[in-house]
Amino acid sequence: MRVLVVDDDPISLRLIQANLEKWGGYEVTTARDGREAWELLQGEAFPLLITDWLMPELNGVDLVRRVRAADRAEYTYIILQTAKSEMTDLVEGMEAGADDFLSKPIDLNELRVRVRAGERIVRLERELSNKNARLNAANQRMRADLEAASRLQQSLLPPPVLHYGNVRFEWAYRPCEELAGDTLNVFPIDDERVVLYALDVCGHGIPAALLSVTLSRILAPGADTGLAARGSFEAVTHLARPEAVAADLNRQFSIHSAQRQFFTLWYAVLHLPTLELTMTGAGHPGPFLLRSGDEVETVAPLDPPVGIHREYEFTPQTIRLRPGDRMFIYSDGLPDAFNADHEQFGVARVLETLQKSRGRSLSECLQTTIDRVTDWCRPGIPQDDISCLALDVGQ
Repeated sequence: MRVLVVDDDPISLRLIQANLEKWGGYEVTTARDGREAWELLQGEAFPLLITDWLMPELNGVDLVRRVRAADRAEYTYIILQTAKSEMTDLVEGMEAGADDFLSKPIDLNELRVRVRAGERIVRLERELSNKNARLNAANQRMRADLEAASRLQQSLLPPPVLHYGNVRFEWAYRPCEELAGDTLNVFPIDDERVVLYALDVCGHGIPAALLSVTLSRILAPGADTGLAARGSFEAVTHLARPEAVAADLNRQFSIHSAQRQFFTLWYAVLHLPTLELTMTGAGHPGPFLLRSGDEVETVAPLDPPVGIHREYEFTPQTIRLRPGDRMFIYSDGLPDAFNADHEQFGVARVLETLQKSRGRSLSECLQTTIDRVTDWCRPGIPQDDISCLALDVGQ
């Protein structure tokens, strides 16, 4: 270990140097005053510094202060030699940044004990620094992996704006972490019917995100595996029945399985010529239907989340949309958001925000809702993923 010894007394300087070299394991460099020591410290690293207090040019306490003020990659353990014994002097030395003291005249046994103690501290600090470096590298790799996974997850979402027939679809998506348990999609299954769904996996983080991605792949149109992995006619027929899709997923995923996860699902099929919407709500918040007038309808979910009961017959519901109608399907991250006073944003505020934005475009309406919930949570952030899928029927 490299040691810098500083003392304007050549006898003391030689005594410390000779004994450190005799004990072995120390590479000793000497300086005759604080200024010379400071110049050496500019170009070299010394894990252990033993310095006298009273010296010309730059005294030991001022040298300690300079060392502590410098931005050094490695910690320097400092032993301050002093003949001072007043408590105020010792306090001054400690406040300057000294780690330990060595009384003058030098006692070789005391010198050896204090140097060995300093050496142990330096080695522990190095081990901690190395562990922190490895941890930071691992965190950086993990962060890069999460960012890549987040990009992959968001690539599975639909285009931001879709038109089918006279119906416009838009969505908003705000994960509370890098990865989300929410997902949604809109896609046609034939020339007359469009599937739209939103789901929310219970929990947060990687497990919820993995299931969310798995479900989005299972439900994807034209997937080689999953619900659409069958003949074209059979696949379309199956995907067009919301209750059958929910039942199929319920058989594949269960809270009683090893994953112990379940999810809410709102799945619907829109028949474009008639604007008839057939849907199944499995534990997902009931969507708001804002009619072309001031009328508001809430489609309450009739069924429990997918995965709760092993065998369950899900219930289809049917409504007919009209020109000028808007529908908003949202996850519970909107109403369940808490402010600093632990008050929920609530369903009523969600509806109020949507109604006040009725005259704006769909994208403005969705952004206003997200912004209001985000502001509600300040100085924190929304505690859950937020997703909202909206449709607007043209006049």
